[in-house]
Formats: sequence, C-alpha cells, structure tokens
Amino acid sequence: MPYVTSVERIAEARGEARGKTKGGAAVLLGQLTRTCGAIPEDLEQRLYRLPLERLAELGEALFDFRSLDDLRAWLDAHGRSAAD
Repeated sequence: MPYVTSVERIAEARGEARGKTKGGAAVLLGQLTRTCGAIPEDLEQRLYRLPLERLAELGEALFDFRSLDDLRAWLDAHGRSAAD
C-alpha cells in the first residue's frame, strides 16, 4: 500500500467535497428549471458557488418557489457563500 501524506488526504477530501457540492448544485438546477423555467447564467453561477449546507437549505425552500423572483429573493437573503 503506498504511503499517503496528510496533505494528500486533505486534498482528496476537498476534492470529494467539491464534487458533492457540484453534483448537488446540478440536481437543484434541474429542479429549479422545472419549477421556475430557464435559469439565467448569473443565477446559475450563484447557485454553483453555494456551500453544501446552503444547497440543502435551497433544496427545501424550492418547494415554495413559483418563479425566478422567488429564487432571486432566496439567494439575496441566504445565498452568501464562504467566499462572499
């Protein structure tokens, strides 16, 4: 079994987390498109920048959405990522 440094383990964990976040965002994007219609690029990018915890919250909130305005309002109120 090859030796794996702690730096390599951390990098692997971060890659897995990014993959989960990106996958979750893609699923939500499909659901939002079905609910609200075509999602503009700016909102799509905001969605992909959300951390996993916020994506889970958005997944619950989208059941109440009826339009893009609902998505915009939610992102304005809750959509701050760790980088913002």
